[in-house]
Amino acid sequence: MKKAIWNRVAAMLLLSIMIIIIGGCNNKEHNVRQEEDVTDMTYEATELVIDGIQGEIYSYLVKNDKLYLYTYEETPDNKENLEEAGTEAIRFYCANLDGSNLREIKLNLSETEYFSSIGIEDDGTFIGMIATYRRNNIDLVRFDENGKELLRTNITESLKIEEDALTSRIFMDDRDNILLFGNSKVYILDRNFKLKNEVKIEDGWQLMDIALAKNGQTVCVESGQNSGEVLTRVRNLDVEKGKWGEELKLDFNAYLGSDYIMNGIDSDIYYKSDSGIYSYDMASSKSIKLLDYGASYLTLEDADGIAPMGDDKFLGIIHEDGNGGGCRLAVYSKADPESIANKQTIVYGGIYVPEKVKNEIIEFNKKNKEYKIEIKEYLQEYDKLNADIIAGKGPDIFDLSRLPVEKYVELGLLEDLTPYFEKDAEINADDMVYSVAESMKINGGLYYVSPNFSINTIAARTRDVGNRNGWTFSEMKALLEKKGEEISLFHDEEGMPKSEILGYFMDTGYMDYIKMETGECSFNSREFKDILEYCNSKGVNKEIDMSDAESDEMFYSIPSRIRAGKVLLYVDDNLTAEQVQVDRCLFGEDITYIGFPNEDKQGSYFVFDSQIGISSKSGVKEKAWEFVRTFMTREYQGKHLTVDVLPTRQDCFDMKIHAQMATETYTDEFGNVIEPLNHSWYWGAVELQYAPVTQEDVGIFVDLINNTKKVQSSDYEIEDIIFEEAQAYFEGDKGLDETAEIIQDRIRTYVNEKR
Repeated sequence: MKKAIWNRVAAMLLLSIMIIIIGGCNNKEHNVRQEEDVTDMTYEATELVIDGIQGEIYSYLVKNDKLYLYTYEETPDNKENLEEAGTEAIRFYCANLDGSNLREIKLNLSETEYFSSIGIEDDGTFIGMIATYRRNNIDLVRFDENGKELLRTNITESLKIEEDALTSRIFMDDRDNILLFGNSKVYILDRNFKLKNEVKIEDGWQLMDIALAKNGQTVCVESGQNSGEVLTRVRNLDVEKGKWGEELKLDFNAYLGSDYIMNGIDSDIYYKSDSGIYSYDMASSKSIKLLDYGASYLTLEDADGIAPMGDDKFLGIIHEDGNGGGCRLAVYSKADPESIANKQTIVYGGIYVPEKVKNEIIEFNKKNKEYKIEIKEYLQEYDKLNADIIAGKGPDIFDLSRLPVEKYVELGLLEDLTPYFEKDAEINADDMVYSVAESMKINGGLYYVSPNFSINTIAARTRDVGNRNGWTFSEMKALLEKKGEEISLFHDEEGMPKSEILGYFMDTGYMDYIKMETGECSFNSREFKDILEYCNSKGVNKEIDMSDAESDEMFYSIPSRIRAGKVLLYVDDNLTAEQVQVDRCLFGEDITYIGFPNEDKQGSYFVFDSQIGISSKSGVKEKAWEFVRTFMTREYQGKHLTVDVLPTRQDCFDMKIHAQMATETYTDEFGNVIEPLNHSWYWGAVELQYAPVTQEDVGIFVDLINNTKKVQSSDYEIEDIIFEEAQAYFEGDKGLDETAEIIQDRIRTYVNEKR
């Protein structure tokens, strides 16, 4: 609920210092580089054809050199009401690992029962966790290899578990123990489903995954939090003694999938990071990377669910179009080094590369015979990025999110893409929403593209602010004075640190006080001083600790306080057309998107989650454009209409608005199933609803887009100066005028040094 203003990355302090050096260095042409030799980590996928399967593969297991899988088939009978479908749409199969000798195992479940998990035993029998629709009832059932029921126990009763206290997962070790895990415990059962032991999961931790090491040890992955930081740890679980064992040193490196570790076969254990699959040796505590996702053309979605088969092979699911639209099984085997094409490398680099971009890189690499794109993520290492640029090893394609785009343009690091648009037979810069394209221009040139955008703005009552597109802080201050001291601008000012209230104004607007082309600054203006003064009068120096109950009460009271006029403004950092109706409902009356206050009364900002540009120093610019242009095609933006951002192409934007206005379900030309908006929920005492967008909502939204002229940008060093000096004022160490002058002098010096 609060903005983390002071959690800025210290490494960014080095950025501008190193950029000074860039301006004077020799411009080297692109050098092909490979920081990690992935030749031996490259795997090729071969589709595992299994004749006779009906339905879509939902899950699979490898056990005893056999492949077990179950499928789901959506039929007209169960499309609208799966709870009435019974088991007719679910089938369970067994086959050899090469897909031969397929046989269906018939399961005689009632119409109200369904599988939530399956475990295979060494003798070929298997155990199913069977749940019941609409009832908190879970049975464990043992079946023979032909599907005949041998044993059934209601574990809801025997374990005395409450609803949702048990996850739908069965784990079986090599000693006939059955492990089930819930929110707070691991339940250890014997072969007859009798409880042997319970192992408590430490408070604040959650069991995420479990696997069997080659030596028979049970290994668990847990996730927890400490001061907002997500932590992951891996520990052995002594099943026989019912207690936790030693911690293993596995580095998942930002892996975001659901299965972290895999049963050991050729190695003690396998695990996944965000870049590949590793083996782990328990004796030496050493990891070896076995498979590289990028080199093997795997998305993280493909990697999720991969299982080792032994003999340097993995079994996985390939998702069609990288978008979950259907899937098929594939066997991944090591590629012959001689068969790996000697492709020239294009480096795509940035602080962070979004998954959707990685997916497109994989598709590019699959299709291109001469070039391949290598991903280089710097992950907050701004100094490393600048060192690479200085050394002539910078990316060919920049992901400019979190980077100072205008500064890169001034230093000549980015290619103007206008000529590339002009030469392209399929796409044109004029294809974009006009106001969006105009806002992207820097000194008349287009130095990056983005497939989508959102808007960051502020909503207020029309009767408070009128029908206008912007205001100054003086006008905002006058409104607040008119309303009285008990009224707040923002919903969470009570108990908020002064620096965080300042963040509301500075996160988007501090660049408005700087004219980069002349080096002029206005941080000593009356308006900026008024902002500092307001933050000092409303906030606290130290964040007030609230109980969960107090925090919940404040959060759920927000709509009521807005409706009662005790809170004047609502910040929308991802405004879409359907959100307009929600905002109107939130205020309970007509609203105006007036934006953040600033001198030129232009306080609404376009926000791009991906800004993709080509390095002016690259030696493969034309080939880089071949990839970059992908994001501006009608096909790409049209296929992603269902995401919660807006396409930058006008034709796709129009399709998005049409979808949001839909009153009946339809399938568009790109295969997106468009369903009418129909969702409501209560925020405190106020009911909010998403319904088909009206023409009035569209008019308000499009008018805002047409009148928005700025792109939200940032320079973390400037921001650090503002908050560092403002804090001294907030703590009473410096006066208001002195603080404003210091900020003015420091930022003016900084800006002019970089010009």
